[in-house]
Amino acid sequence: MASDNSDEVLTDLETEKQHFKDVFRSFAFYRVFAMRRLEQSDRYLAALPAHHLEMLQPDIGQRQKLIKTAIDVNFEFIREMLQSSKDMFSNSSVSQDVPDFDDRSGTCGHQHRRGDEAAPGNDQTHGNRKQKRPAHIADEPEPFTMDKVMTTLKQFYRDWSAEGVAEREACYGPIITQLKHYCPLPSEEDAAPPRVLVPGAGLGRLVFDLALLGYECQGNEWSMHMLIASNFIINRSADAQKLTIHPWALNFCNNVKTADQLMGFKVPDAVPALVLSPSFRFSMSAGNFLEVYTEPESWDCVVTCFFLDTAHNPLAYIECIHNILTPGGIWINHGPLLWHWSDTQDQMSIELSYEQIRRVLKEKFHFNLLMEEVGVRSGYIQNPLSMMKTLYDSVLFVAQKPPTITTTTGDN
Repeated sequence: MASDNSDEVLTDLETEKQHFKDVFRSFAFYRVFAMRRLEQSDRYLAALPAHHLEMLQPDIGQRQKLIKTAIDVNFEFIREMLQSSKDMFSNSSVSQDVPDFDDRSGTCGHQHRRGDEAAPGNDQTHGNRKQKRPAHIADEPEPFTMDKVMTTLKQFYRDWSAEGVAEREACYGPIITQLKHYCPLPSEEDAAPPRVLVPGAGLGRLVFDLALLGYECQGNEWSMHMLIASNFIINRSADAQKLTIHPWALNFCNNVKTADQLMGFKVPDAVPALVLSPSFRFSMSAGNFLEVYTEPESWDCVVTCFFLDTAHNPLAYIECIHNILTPGGIWINHGPLLWHWSDTQDQMSIELSYEQIRRVLKEKFHFNLLMEEVGVRSGYIQNPLSMMKTLYDSVLFVAQKPPTITTTTGDN
């Protein structure tokens, strides 16, 4: 029986290693992917009637050159990030033996050998991975995986640039206000601070900000794209505003000015390694929230920001949060109900209204809603100068677990 368990663990480790390499390769593929998009634009421009192309000169030619420069800057940023990702997991060999990175082409020496087999992780299971691809691109990252690379670049703008402060304030500000009110820091200097968990931590800025206030804070993330990026910015960055990104370099639509597409931002605006002293209690964990956090009554507060709707089954999230909160513990939630798995083929998705979630919180888990507000306006990785913006009228609530244990089994 022992040998069977060892085989199972080895298989899981190999699968995780393969997943890490796939995500690594998707980042490394950025320049090829981006240049193809730019070259497509060049071809369309070349196909214009000569007198139409002449109308756009010299601005259009200059724009194309500047986009290429922005792509190169982004690629240099990614290259440095990937170099820092080796051995990023101190308690696991998952990130060891990563493929060789080709600085010239943006490709990896490793060849993908697992065909269409799905890798673990919520950022690698979208769509139908059984669909066959042409042989000459079978080794390239899937389009949805490249979308995650683009999103990660924009996340750096949101979480770690000075210009992203307005969006952070709209999303994180209401949470911090409620946390200070309902889960305040102790007045005694030697008293232990409340333990706060932030699942779906992304690039870790909210976790960092809460730790900076004095809370003992841990972020949890499952997406390997986010884990590689957060490791880079939290553990490996040494200087403020040293690196440059152009998050909207490939956004050709809804630009008022040509320069809007080319905006560059310096990151990070704060360096965790320099700001947080050893006395600060700040950490990040990797893995499935439902699998990692199973110890009952272990957290004083759980903060979920744009996280609840990432669940296949939101009731499982609610149940887990209820289980890990201490009696009288606080859950602060802020975000919409986009339901990330909705309309995704072969993926379970339970889509509930806030009214249904509210009823389950109160009647089945006996949470006490201390405050709630519907219609809290916030955006998510939005270009502030774009002609099109998506704004959410999110739900903000503070729920308190009953001070005494209440059994939910058999409730009607």
